Amino acid sequence: MQSPTGGLFRTQGRGAHPSRRPELSDLPAGGSPAALACEAEDDRSQRLDDDRCRSGLSGPPLRSPLPNRPDGCDDIPPRRGDEGAARRTRCPPWRRDQRAARRTPPSPGSVSRRWRPPRSGVIRGCWQLARGHGPGWSRELAFAALDAAAALPGTLHLDCADIYSGAELLLGDWLESRREAAGRVIVHTKCVPDLDSLPRIGRDDVRRIVHRSRDRLRVEALDLVQLHWWDFRVAGWVRAARWLAELREEGVTRHIGVTNFDTDSLRRLLDEGIPVVANQVQLSLLDRRPLGSLARLCADRGVSLLCYGTLAGGLLADGTAAGSRSVTKYRLIVDDVGGPAALERVRGELARIAARESASLGDVAAAWALGQRAVGAVVVGLSRRHLAADPRAVRLRPEDHAALAATVRATVPGAVYEAERDLAGPHGRIMRYNLNRTVG
Repeated sequence: MQSPTGGLFRTQGRGAHPSRRPELSDLPAGGSPAALACEAEDDRSQRLDDDRCRSGLSGPPLRSPLPNRPDGCDDIPPRRGDEGAARRTRCPPWRRDQRAARRTPPSPGSVSRRWRPPRSGVIRGCWQLARGHGPGWSRELAFAALDAAAALPGTLHLDCADIYSGAELLLGDWLESRREAAGRVIVHTKCVPDLDSLPRIGRDDVRRIVHRSRDRLRVEALDLVQLHWWDFRVAGWVRAARWLAELREEGVTRHIGVTNFDTDSLRRLLDEGIPVVANQVQLSLLDRRPLGSLARLCADRGVSLLCYGTLAGGLLADGTAAGSRSVTKYRLIVDDVGGPAALERVRGELARIAARESASLGDVAAAWALGQRAVGAVVVGLSRRHLAADPRAVRLRPEDHAALAATVRATVPGAVYEAERDLAGPHGRIMRYNLNRTVG
């Protein structure tokens, strides 16, 4: 059957699909092709496929499928004799640039774009569930706190570690007993080889740590494993990151990150092609060490900063912080940046903003951190006293940022986690460097 323009119409013939497909006449008034029950495939290589009847049209299969051009540009040769064809293009320059960018292989250290920090900006820290952390949490209290966090809208992100004694096992029990909620829970854990074992740690040791975490949590694949290395002067941390990347390729973990890596160490991993998606570091109004070169590197290379200590163990939250080793650590931070007077200035400014915003001190402190460069989330303790419902709802004005910055004019000396790596210093003396029993 010939069309008025001389082309050929396809007709119902041999091999046609027996069922009637929607036609243009089936469109309702004011409708569009999208209203039809059978729409064209977005990927054109899947169109006119007789076996799957993608289009419902009869006739022989194409000799080769149409190339898929997501950018809408076709490489169609100019017509013969068209003198202006050399000066014309079917694809504008900006489209060609987009296409070239898609064909360019990713640069070393580029990260998987499938990983995203939580939309809420909040990860619930589970270090409080560890034995020996401080005032003990019973199993019932822990489950109640987890249930309360899971009841909030959206996906629940939890942070734990292999060295949080008993925390992974407890979370595994909770996930097993809450099958319906488990589908909306993402658990981050860590790989923390002991300081004493760093010179001897091997591939089997790293694999043992990660597989043990997966078994404790009772999951098919870990969501995120973050590598911590106590002393960068001890070689092996690049190899350890590569071994984690192997586990990622094997499907044991979906993503890999690091924790407490300084600028130079993180840059080294990225330059080596390690697909690091996140770096968990301490950041608060009292401790701003990550906000210099590390934040710039993360912003440039697409790495999210996941920030713990934002509430300084409760010192920057409503109420009085309970006694624990964490509070001792944060009081050392206070001493580094001006002592109790500096802490009171920060709390006073947080209280002023919180009153205006009808928020808690913790919400304001978290909102400040989430507003910093490259910060993807804050890690807030599971304690219900610190449960920040939606810190992104707090609107900090430019004058608020200026006032908060003026409360503490100094920060902890050195690079990220440098003070904590000094075994002889006040920060190092309260650290526990060998909780894993890594080797053997």
